[in-house]
Amino acid sequence: MPMISISTVLGLVMGFGLTLWAIAGHTDNFGMFWSLEPFAIIFGGTLAAALIGARTRYVWKAMTTLLKIFVMQPIQPSTLRNDIKQMVEWSYLSQQSLGAIEDQTATDKKLDGFLRYALTLLMNGYKEPDLRLFLGDFIESAHQRRMVPATILHQMGGHAPAFGMVGTLVGLVIMMSNMGSDPSKIGPAMAVALLATLYGVMAARLLFMPAATKTQQVLEIERHRRYMLLEGIVMIAQKKPPIYVQDRLNALMDPAFHYDHFNAKKGEKAPERA
Repeated sequence: MPMISISTVLGLVMGFGLTLWAIAGHTDNFGMFWSLEPFAIIFGGTLAAALIGARTRYVWKAMTTLLKIFVMQPIQPSTLRNDIKQMVEWSYLSQQSLGAIEDQTATDKKLDGFLRYALTLLMNGYKEPDLRLFLGDFIESAHQRRMVPATILHQMGGHAPAFGMVGTLVGLVIMMSNMGSDPSKIGPAMAVALLATLYGVMAARLLFMPAATKTQQVLEIERHRRYMLLEGIVMIAQKKPPIYVQDRLNALMDPAFHYDHFNAKKGEKAPERA
């Protein structure tokens, strides 16, 4: 079961909590800060704009991506250390034959699509230039596709305050139309107008834009990991010594999480997380 992202939950609690604290310091009537109409204008309008501006399946992917920010991301420093360990072990096997790697991975269901594709190219006998070409194209095309939901979320962050202004203008029109006939409705109409702006800004700055930023960060980490794996596959194809593979891949890592095959073999416990 995926673990909850503490940082995401903490950020939302702090953002909305500080707002509620500011409200509580001046009134105990929290009900005045809730109105369905501005809420519908902001979120309904933002979703409508996204559907108009992007293909439907990408909009739904963006909504799914929005929910994923509440889940701890799978690629941790320990993940990258394990990748280096795997490459070093495959390098040892490649000194015998590439078939030894194929035999070891044939029934491994945990291999992701990229690594399985990389191993297929390796077993097919491709050398460094072709491996870099094919795997580099795979990485970049996959990254571009997966960046589309993040781009949509960022755009929704721009739409939300705009629809907040729409709600404000609606409230102002209602307020002006009631000034002569029913002055008692001026206050509620003005409240709706201001709530629309409040909802729009908070939706943009506490939900859509942070979600887009976190999604982009996760995808950049995944791209870095895949390029690191690409380097490992290329060195295996070149029959580089295991110690060379280890030191080359460690150069792409934070020094605090370097992998040492010989100490690991002796049972040294590796740091797990940043």
